[in-house]
Amino acid sequence: MQQAWGHIDVNAFAFPVGLAIGVALTALLFVAEREYAHRSWMRKLRSTRTAVILLTLVTLFSIVGGSFPQLSGFTTSLPFVALLLALIAHLTLVMVHRMRHFTSIRRDIPFLVLHGGLWLALFSGMAGAGDTRELRTLLMQDASTEAATDASTEASTDAVVQTAYDARGHRFPLSYSLRLQQIDIERSEQDGSPVQYEVTLLVDSTACKVSVNHPYAVNWYEDIYLMDLHTAGGSEGGCILLIVQQPWKYVTLAGILMLLAGAVWNLQTRRKEETNV
Repeated sequence: MQQAWGHIDVNAFAFPVGLAIGVALTALLFVAEREYAHRSWMRKLRSTRTAVILLTLVTLFSIVGGSFPQLSGFTTSLPFVALLLALIAHLTLVMVHRMRHFTSIRRDIPFLVLHGGLWLALFSGMAGAGDTRELRTLLMQDASTEAATDASTEASTDAVVQTAYDARGHRFPLSYSLRLQQIDIERSEQDGSPVQYEVTLLVDSTACKVSVNHPYAVNWYEDIYLMDLHTAGGSEGGCILLIVQQPWKYVTLAGILMLLAGAVWNLQTRRKEETNV
């Protein structure tokens, strides 16, 4: 089914292509709303009914896609991407229309913050997909360990690592070096089973600890996660790291915060209006 739908190669929209396309589409929609604001088809595109239909379809796609493992790649399918683009276009038209007919700070500002937050979260999620990378690498604790290759990561087991690999096996250089210094395993007092893993890494010359669900932030857009331990000769002699690069994550976070703030602000405004009636 997914092959029949077709997929979007998100890497083709990496910065600055995705940003340029977004700016161009926003400008085009601004002109279209200004020139055809009173046409019936434009009013339908801006209507609440259109918003409900688009949000419902996006929600249904997300529920179905998230419920079936064979549809795990639905987020890059043509229908889902088209729905998101349609929703972004709708939000753009609605905000442009409200800004062009701005009448009240108390009512219009919360409305724009709410819709602007949703627009920013959706746009940054789509534009940022091409710039997001998930890389894996394998570190060994002992420099004298024989060089080997892990089937899942295709990463060299040398003690000092400066490269990582994506899911397709493409090699990417890192702007820093990684070295595994120590492995700590917290075990259950009852049966001795592992309950928590923690490794001490040297990122360049900086020592840091990384454990399951507790990543280390290399910089503002790059985090290192501990995926698993690597067993060599019956003992834990290394670890597999997941390196996630997300340059747009704070833009997405800003959009979510705006969305929440706008929702609360709108609710308070409506309650005040009802109280004053």
